[in-house]
Amino acid sequence: MVSGQRTRNGIGLDDKGRIVELKPRYFNSAFPEMIIDSVRPGDVVRIDGVWHDGPLAFAIPDFPMRVKLAFDEHITERDLPIDQIGIEADKSRVFISYRYPFRYVVNPLQRRSCELRAFGYPAEAAS
Repeated sequence: MVSGQRTRNGIGLDDKGRIVELKPRYFNSAFPEMIIDSVRPGDVVRIDGVWHDGPLAFAIPDFPMRVKLAFDEHITERDLPIDQIGIEADKSRVFISYRYPFRYVVNPLQRRSCELRAFGYPAEAAS
């Protein structure tokens, strides 16, 4: 968040210069040149110069996620886009994170819940 370039690329301003949008890119701590615009299941990731015996390469798995938010009787369900691919080269490990930002107002005694599900799996298996 301390980089001016990251801030410029991660916010949206109105005609008066007020911040009206925080883009997902704002929360990314990678160097700006390492951030890609999008990634989809099946895309191949290849990084040279990580290992001495060749590139680090893998395909993005097809494991779509969905979130269900409930605030009393109001229910919202959304597909979760891939937000980040994390690479821990020294451990030969990769992780994928998903993000769905939403505005949350605390209302005392309101019933609320959040469920995260993998597509194609019953709710019990995804819990």
